[in-house]
Amino acid sequence: MIITRLYLDNLYGFSNTEVDFSYRRKNLRSNITDEFLPKRPKFNFKRVCIISGTNAGGKTSLGRVICGVENFLASKVLTNYLTLAVCDEEQPAKVLAEFVTPADNTLHLLEFSFQYAETTPESLKYSAIPIGLNDSCPAARKKLMGVHGGRLSKSSIRIDSAEAGLVKALDDFSDLTFSDLSWMFMFSENKNEDKDSKRGKHISPNLMFSVLKCFDNSIESVEAVVPRSEAKRKGEKSASPSGYILKFQNGDSVLIDAAGEIAGGAGMANRFSKGTYDAIKLTDFIGRVIDAGRSGESCTHYLDEQMAYSHSQLEQHILNLIIEKLSPTAQFFYTTHNYDILDMGLPPHTFLFMRKDGGHTEVVQPENTFSKNDRVLTNYVKNNYFDTLPDTSPLDKLMWAD
Repeated sequence: MIITRLYLDNLYGFSNTEVDFSYRRKNLRSNITDEFLPKRPKFNFKRVCIISGTNAGGKTSLGRVICGVENFLASKVLTNYLTLAVCDEEQPAKVLAEFVTPADNTLHLLEFSFQYAETTPESLKYSAIPIGLNDSCPAARKKLMGVHGGRLSKSSIRIDSAEAGLVKALDDFSDLTFSDLSWMFMFSENKNEDKDSKRGKHISPNLMFSVLKCFDNSIESVEAVVPRSEAKRKGEKSASPSGYILKFQNGDSVLIDAAGEIAGGAGMANRFSKGTYDAIKLTDFIGRVIDAGRSGESCTHYLDEQMAYSHSQLEQHILNLIIEKLSPTAQFFYTTHNYDILDMGLPPHTFLFMRKDGGHTEVVQPENTFSKNDRVLTNYVKNNYFDTLPDTSPLDKLMWAD
């Protein structure tokens, strides 16, 4: 699925917050290709979204919301990503998610509210329309809002708990099957969410070596470990590795299981720098992106601050690799604090800046501020144009205190 719009209220730090993941004007000099539906060339969407801002600004929370929405679409049950994140527990939280399923070129709008710790919504409204051959996102959105408001057509779908009753609406919604539901979320707290994918099955020894060698040039080789019984039954070329042996130039070796965990506990983990250790798990994410790109799968990829300990140039190269290997109908979200990412030549609509104001998260979309697509964002961010730099005045007071 492709997310085109989100509205969040009373959830995490979001209060009456809307984020638009579509864009109106094509950037002919953009180095991100195919930012439109393959069979609907006027329907533009953001394939890449780089999220930056202050600490505790809501970057990880946005990923949890997206993950919670996709889980709800798949299971029809609200998960902890949403239900335990209600700000004011005396009031309901509200989510509105607009998204596309490219397999059938359908635009959907799901709106629901829920109480703290409740796995079932207290209200639900859902609408869907086919996207016309010449529809832009604003044009299709206008049609969809008409259906959502009650103007039905032969090809539209509408479910409303306010009209049919909550039980009937939830039953009708539960009967719906959504295509293109696939995701890979790698959060900063190392808790991963992966659907329609077997962790570790996307890593080839060559991929792991190619990535890790850039982080630690003392790595000499990476070999797959395949159980003899499985290799004999399936043949060595088709058998799935149960782990990998990393060999170093000094003769040392480290065993890693298929999920990227290091055998031997903390002692062996200390054999690596923090950046290299994080890159081991990152390899699975990269492999997932490459496999989805090869198959043309519509997948949501969310990478949350997994390269905080990486060299800036390495971070840029890995981002370029991921962007290059993305499926045409996939979306990639990446959170970072690194200013150098702003100099990668990505169009302004690729970036999303988040900040806290009075305890609430505010979202800044630079394409709504600048009238030109070729603005350089680095100086604006460094000069705090978007008010996304941390407030260091308390530290200044400590510095100059007696």
